[in-house]
Amino acid sequence: MRKRCPACILLSVICCLLCLTATAAAAGPASTPRLLKVVALTRSGVSAPLQSEAMLDSWTERTWPKWPAKRGELTRRGAALVSELWGELRNRYLALGVLPANASPAAVYVRADNRQPARATASALLRGLLPQGNSGYAIDSLSPDPLFHPVQNGMCIFHFAATAKDVLNNMDDGLPGLNAEYAEQLSLLDSIVGSADAELCTRYALPPGCRLSSIPSSVAIARQGTSAFIQGGLGIASSLTDVFLREFSQWPSEPAAWGQADTATMRQILSLHSTVFNAVQRASSVAGAQGSTLLNELLAALQGKMTDSRANRSTIVVFVGSDVSIANVAALLGIHWQASGYPEDLIPPAAVLAFELWQQDEGQIVRIKFFAHALETLHSSTPFEDEESLAAFSVRVGKNGDPNLPVDDFYARARAAIRKDCIFTGLALPQLMPAASEGELETSADVEPGNAETDEDDPQGQAPRQ
Repeated sequence: MRKRCPACILLSVICCLLCLTATAAAAGPASTPRLLKVVALTRSGVSAPLQSEAMLDSWTERTWPKWPAKRGELTRRGAALVSELWGELRNRYLALGVLPANASPAAVYVRADNRQPARATASALLRGLLPQGNSGYAIDSLSPDPLFHPVQNGMCIFHFAATAKDVLNNMDDGLPGLNAEYAEQLSLLDSIVGSADAELCTRYALPPGCRLSSIPSSVAIARQGTSAFIQGGLGIASSLTDVFLREFSQWPSEPAAWGQADTATMRQILSLHSTVFNAVQRASSVAGAQGSTLLNELLAALQGKMTDSRANRSTIVVFVGSDVSIANVAALLGIHWQASGYPEDLIPPAAVLAFELWQQDEGQIVRIKFFAHALETLHSSTPFEDEESLAAFSVRVGKNGDPNLPVDDFYARARAAIRKDCIFTGLALPQLMPAASEGELETSADVEPGNAETDEDDPQGQAPRQ
């Protein structure tokens, strides 16, 4: 057997190491991931209740507080909280380089629903994101806005039997199961609101003095198939909880619900609201009909292929809709979120679902984020001084849960979820509106009667949604 030369072996090892070093040098060091673009969908901020006084009074014999805004309209505190949240996001996107410190107004494009809460929210978020000045926000002249309300514009009406079955299948054990699961929350709401109005009790063939938990529930589809909701006890309970969350956010000096709903109580009853709301809005037929047009536009914005070229030149594109908008899009994409102190998939006022397009060595990816104020911040008398004003949300997508998707996989997921027959194809070039200055709020004078007073933020109304 031949003896190996020790010097030769050493020389071979050195040569191998030099080759590896040369290869690594040629490849260069791994580059830092770079954020290219952000496309976000946000809910409007804290606004007055959507229900009429007559409807609210039918739920309880108690006297409701007076709001400093018209029915369904954004309040000044709501606008301030929106600006604060987007001020936090401004810091994030400045640090990540997608928003330059000296950014021109063209760096941000905002497309808002043309109802007052969304328009006022658009102005408020622009003040937080671009305090140095902005170009305003874009809206459609049609009312209701077909981008956010395609079903109400005649696209994909809800068929009663199929939609009702789909909603019921979105619950583990149907409506009786929900009543049993949330019996404790229903009992708590009974103690808060007291007896319902006698007329409401009579409507459900119940004796005067009936309680919320005794009112039967059912899935309802509005005439002409333009909305789906749960009516009866569970629907009222969900709407009441939403109203209490608005009160909780609007008046930090005292608990909501006539002084009976502090932070701990709100956490307890919000789980009922989130479950009932999502049972409807995340049902596949509902999400597909209502959310396909919007998801299609979000996809175009991320690809830089929107009809409005102003959006394609911007690095941050924001759509201002409602909690219904977010729930529908999230359901289509299989997105869920959770934060300490909140039930799963709750959408607080001014919450943001963001799609961040990143460049990495191995290619582009889409990172999905969810941002919202912590519950304590919503009720804080000094929200702008809170160091941790935003809750830490964890996001999961699909079966494997990873919220970071290769861009081609994300596009494929979105395209597969969109119902092509439910895309509103007549979207016009939106008009640019100047943002209101700080201390001012948009009025609803230029919106058709009825649309100024309703919004999709309340999912379980006892009348067809407008």
